[in-house]
Order: sequence, then structure tokens, then C-alpha cells
Amino acid sequence: MPPFLEFLNHPWVESTLASLSPRQQMAQLLHVAGWSNRGPEHEQDLLHLIENYGIGGIIFFQGDPESQLRQTQAYQSASSVPLLISIDAEWGLGMRLDHSLSFPHQIALGAILNDQMIYDMGRDLGEQCRRLGIHMNFAPCVDVNVEPANPVIGFRSFGNDPDLVSRKARAYMDGLQDAGILAVAKHFPGHGDTNVDSHMDLPVLPHSIERLEQVELPPFRHLIKHGISAIMPGHLSVPALDREPNVGATISAPIVKELLRHHLSFQGLSVTDALDMKGVTRHFPPGEIELRAFRAGNDMLLFPSDVRVAILRLEKALEAGEIDLNELETRCRRVLAAKAWAGAHEEDIPSLENLHEDLHQKESIELIQKLHAGSLSWTTQPLREQYQQVLAFVNVEGGPDELKHHQLSKDSEIDLAFLQPLQQEGISTSIIREGGEGESLDTGPWILSIHGLAVKAKQKFGLTEAAIDTLNQLIAAGPSVIVLFASPYVLGHLIGWEGIPVLHAFQQSRAAQEAAASVILGNAVAPGSLSVDYPE
Repeated sequence: MPPFLEFLNHPWVESTLASLSPRQQMAQLLHVAGWSNRGPEHEQDLLHLIENYGIGGIIFFQGDPESQLRQTQAYQSASSVPLLISIDAEWGLGMRLDHSLSFPHQIALGAILNDQMIYDMGRDLGEQCRRLGIHMNFAPCVDVNVEPANPVIGFRSFGNDPDLVSRKARAYMDGLQDAGILAVAKHFPGHGDTNVDSHMDLPVLPHSIERLEQVELPPFRHLIKHGISAIMPGHLSVPALDREPNVGATISAPIVKELLRHHLSFQGLSVTDALDMKGVTRHFPPGEIELRAFRAGNDMLLFPSDVRVAILRLEKALEAGEIDLNELETRCRRVLAAKAWAGAHEEDIPSLENLHEDLHQKESIELIQKLHAGSLSWTTQPLREQYQQVLAFVNVEGGPDELKHHQLSKDSEIDLAFLQPLQQEGISTSIIREGGEGESLDTGPWILSIHGLAVKAKQKFGLTEAAIDTLNQLIAAGPSVIVLFASPYVLGHLIGWEGIPVLHAFQQSRAAQEAAASVILGNAVAPGSLSVDYPE
């Protein structure tokens, strides 16, 4: 059972609910987007929504911790009912905020054998969220990624095995919720076998109910059994569950009310995916979207594009009998109970004093290093050799790989920290870029390291055909080892690597590179186990 349900009849919940009109209860279900880097005009817009409509919460996107906390203080002070503050920080606050820590992506976490480490990450991230006045994190992502070309999940998934995804997701969830943060499993009923980005259009999950029960649904079942606070239905058309055209799970009563609530017995918060995404806005106008989301069975309606229009449409539906007042009160009660469990009704808003230091604890930094080291995975264990040279391929076209509301990369220069420890041990290093002249190779064992690729599968992870040709030529030259600082799915675009040991480091972060260098120098082992299958 979700832990916040113990607060359904809390005195604060009872008194607050009794004080709210139906219109105010509707507003409590609306949670709008906030950016702490958009300046005074944006802040005034949010204050207007808080003071004039009584919205239920703010979802923060890009910015920096100090600005976000300062705005949180202002917004909470202006709100008659404490706001629920949330963030989409799957791999840490650094996913959204400058000058913040980033943990490994979930594809790397899936390779870690020790689930306690993932719990520790969830707990540490939860404590960072609380320090910043955040109550809910839209994580973990429990999509089972069985489509290597998935344009939006991929690196955000723990892997392609439902049991592994279930275990890792529970560890992450437990860590967050033990720190007092509402965890959210997404994207129900499963976004891992799609080839369309729901930010851009409505993907279709064409599988039978039997297949969904075998692959997509087990992680959700597992987390429901163990007390997940919230589940986010995705913008996914699932004809086996709802045949109405252009209706994604987020706004589908057969999927939310029947499958999630009735069939899976979920009692926590149903939280829509962002209602400004093209997976829904291509097919329905503002107001109609929010009404459909409510009637589907959701408690929290995220990112309405027009709060005034949404409330007016919900009020009209209430007057016409399309919405039941008791059901509205039930939804609002759940939202208020979640706020009470997270302490929003009684806590002092955190102070700005020592914020940077508190968000960069030594223990947090050491945990990030341990997680990266624990994720390193070999395809086959190589012979112990004294490597004489490293050829580092640096991709030219990869660059920052952002969505409209993401902040995945803030660095224009590609860090090559992997090379520094090797140079110190007398190993020669050369850098090769797309279309560059081939380097002469010293005699003896050598390493090919691959850097600077995009994190998403779209456009072949940022690899041009010329870059692929360069990499294939390097592989054909016979490296002793390949070290890949990118998704394992990248190998599906290359040839000739199958007989070469590959060290998977998963991403370009400095911690991942330093951990990989330790393995190459023989100072550490790679203990991980790859959690995805190689693409054909």
C-alpha cells in the first residue's frame, strides 16, 4: 500500500478539504511547469496562477538550485494550500539543474549487481530533493526497453528483462520513499517497445494483453505490491486495451480506471504525463485534454497548457453531470494526503544557507563514483595485456541531445578524462575525429575508446555515415579492447566488433571515464553485467 494513504483522514487533510470549493478542488489537481531560469515575468505568471486559481503544485524544469529554492520560497508563501513541488530527476538533480550532481543513467544502473547501491542512490537523491524543498520525483522509469531504436526510452530503462527492471526499480523506489519523497513509476503500461517519441506524436503499442502481462506490466505489478506512491500513464495508444483512435493511456479510462485501478488494484496517485506533449495535443484541444485526463481516472494533471481553460471546462462538466462531485473530492483527498505524508503541510521551507555544500556532500560524490565503477561490464574478459596505445575516436556531430524540457548536456567540450591516467602510465594516446587521417599504430596491444555520442538512439546516436565508416575502419585495424562511453545499442550500427572484448562504460561522465581507466590499468575489475541484448 502506498505509505501516504495513512494520511487520507489526517486532521489537516480533513480540514483543508472541507475548506475548498469544487473549483478549488479542481485546481488542486493541476500542477504547472516552472523554470527557475526564465526570469521575473515567468515568476509573476506562476504567482498569478497560485494566487488567482489555487493550483496544486509546481513541476520544476531547468535552472539552478539557488534560483529554484528562492522561487519555491516565494511560491509557497503565496499559496493558501501548500504546493506539492515536483521534479523529473531520473538520474539526479543534474538532469535539470546546473551546478548539481548527476548519478548514472538507468541503463548503467541495470548493469550493477548489488541492488543496495541503487537503494543508496535513491535515498541520497531523495535527501537532496528534500533539501531543495521537493516532495515528488518522477522516477523510476520502469519501461522494459526491448526496442533498441527506441527514440525516447533507451538509456532511461534498466534493461530488457522484466524481472531485472522490477528489482532495480524497487530498490530505487525504496530509497526515494525512505527519504520521504513520493516516487513515480512510469510510463504505464510500458513505453519500452515503441519507435515513436511521445513528445512528438502518439506511439502505438500493438501487443496483445497476454504479451503485456509477460513483458510490460510485471514491473508495475511489482512496485504496486511494494507500495509505490504514484504511477504515470504514458501517451501511448494500446489498441488491445482501448480501441478509440488517438487516445493514449494518459486519457484512457479503460487503461487507468480498469487496468491500473481495478485489475492491478493500484490505490496510489495516478499522475498524467505532461499534457502539453504532442502525443496528446495533436489530437485534442486544451480543456478537453484535462477533462479526458480526469475522466480517465487521474489524480494529478501535469502541465496543463491553459489553467483557466482547464478549470472552466472541468466546472462545465461538473454542472452537466459528466463529473461526480464525490469522485472529485476523492481525487483531491489523495493529493492532499500525499502532501501531508511528504510534510508539505508542516515543514519550514528550506534555507538557502549552505545549499551548494549540502547538495555536494562527499558521500554523494563517492557514491556516484562507486555506481559508475559497479556498472562497468565486459562482453568477454580480455587477456591481461600491457597496452601501448589508445586511439580515442571523438564524435563531431553528437553534441547536446535535448528535448524541449530536458537539460541532458551542458558541456560544449568533450571531456577525455579517460586518457589522462593512461598517459601517466606511459601509454601513448591519439585523437581521431570523423574523416580524420588514420593514425599509425605502434606494435603491440592497443585500445579503441569511443567518445562524444548522443544518448538517444535517434539519428544513430549522432553518428554520421562518415563517422560510422571511420569507426569501422578503426575496428578493422584490430584493437585489443574497445571502451564504449555510450549506449551498448551503438554497436548495432558498427561491424566487426563481435570478436573484440568491449568494456561498457555507458556514458561520457568523468566518473565513468576514471572508473574505466582503472580497469584498463589493472587497478580494478569490471563487476557489472550488461542488462540489454545487443541489437541485430
